Amino acid sequence: MFTDYQRVSSEFHGIYLLALQNNDIDKAHRLVAKQGELAKCFEMGKYYEVSSRLEIATLEKNADAVLDTMEKMLSNIQDISHYTP
Repeated sequence: MFTDYQRVSSEFHGIYLLALQNNDIDKAHRLVAKQGELAKCFEMGKYYEVSSRLEIATLEKNADAVLDTMEKMLSNIQDISHYTP
C-alpha cells in the first residue's frame, strides 16, 4: 500500500507543480488538500496529512500557515512510520 500511496501522491504533486507553473493558485490549494485526504485515506498518519501544505504556505509567504504546518509536522514526527505494521 505504501507504494500505491507514493505513486498517487507523486501524480498529485506533478499536477500541483503544473498548477503553480500556470499560476493557478486555487487549483494548487485544491491539490494540496487532496494530498492530505489521500494520506488520511491510506492511513499514513498526521505528518503526511499536513506536510504537503508546507511548500505552498512557504511560496505564499504565509508565516502563520508555515508555523502551523511545521508545528503539526514536528509534533507528529514520532509517528512518521505510523503506516507500518
